[in-house]
Amino acid sequence: MKAISLMIVLLPLIMFPPSSQCVRRMECPRVVGDIGQCLWYLRSIPYITFPSQQCCDGLRNLESGLHSVQDRRDACNCVRAVSMIIAPFPTNARELPIRCGVQLPFPFSTAFDCSRIG
Repeated sequence: MKAISLMIVLLPLIMFPPSSQCVRRMECPRVVGDIGQCLWYLRSIPYITFPSQQCCDGLRNLESGLHSVQDRRDACNCVRAVSMIIAPFPTNARELPIRCGVQLPFPFSTAFDCSRIG
C-alpha cells in the first residue's frame, strides 16, 4: 500500500519533470529514486524518529553523484519540486541529512534558491 501511494504521488514528477533544469546531467527520476525511501520519514510528524537504512543509503548515493555545480543545482531543483508535492514535516526535513550522516549542499525545502549553490 505504501509503495502504491508513493508511486501515485511521484509518477507525474518522474514522467514530467518540473523544469528543464532537472533534465541535464542529474535527472529528476534518479534523484527521486535516491530519496524515495525517505518520503515516509519526511512526511511523518515526529513519530518516526530515524530514517530507514534504505533512505540513508539513497541519500549517500545522491551525495556521491553530485560532482559538479550543475549536478548540485539540478538535484536541488528536483528535491525542491518533490518538497512542493509532499510537504515534508520541517523538523524531519532539516534533520534528515544529519541523521543519515550526509552533507547535501541544499535543504529539503521549497524556499531554498538553488541558483545560489556554488
